[in-house]
Amino acid sequence: MSEISVKLGELTGISSFNLREAFKVESKDTIAEGARLDVKKVAGKIACEKCGYTGGVKTMTPEEHHESSIVTCPKCGGPVAVTEGAGWIIESTKLVMPENAKR
Repeated sequence: MSEISVKLGELTGISSFNLREAFKVESKDTIAEGARLDVKKVAGKIACEKCGYTGGVKTMTPEEHHESSIVTCPKCGGPVAVTEGAGWIIESTKLVMPENAKR
């Protein structure tokens, strides 16, 4: 495996750096060891249940992010439903076959 592309949601609480470091550890002695991990960030989007606001979330500082994972509406402070950016997914992988492999 030469490359893995991942979409990482802003609201997962996982940084690109931490995902890459975990990948290095977890891929050791597997076919993914040494593969390039391409991380594409997906912005968090919400829909407010109180005022109807839809859109992005307030950017949190690292200190705020660790204090609370609760997201509220940036306009009215009301409860929200997360519509994008709450998860992560492997978007694609690239596998390089050895030249001597049977086809």
